[in-house]
Amino acid sequence: MRGLGEFQISQMKQQDSRVPQLFIYLRGAMDLLEQITLYPYSAPEERPNQDSGAAAHSALPEPPDCKKLAYTINEVRVLVSVGRSTIYKAINDKNLRAVKHGSRTLILAKDLRTWIDAWPSRY
Repeated sequence: MRGLGEFQISQMKQQDSRVPQLFIYLRGAMDLLEQITLYPYSAPEERPNQDSGAAAHSALPEPPDCKKLAYTINEVRVLVSVGRSTIYKAINDKNLRAVKHGSRTLILAKDLRTWIDAWPSRY
């Protein structure tokens, strides 16, 4: 392997002032990659707190609480705690309205509420 020549030595003396800043960004990126590798699907509060000396990034805001407009058959099954056959029977009897979106069967939230409200109350 050849040694450093005069040109290389002269270039090393004239260091760009942005190089240290670049290394700081690279170190931060490597730290983030390491955290993603160690804790792949954990929430930020589940990760151990490590102060690397860099400014802490603020957490992303939570999305606003929004209600779903339509549910799949499986979601309705879980929400209402009834079986799939009960849901399909209600659809076939025209008690519960369902719509198709491509190959998916969806039940609009307002139709689900109407169906549930029509249930007889037992005391």
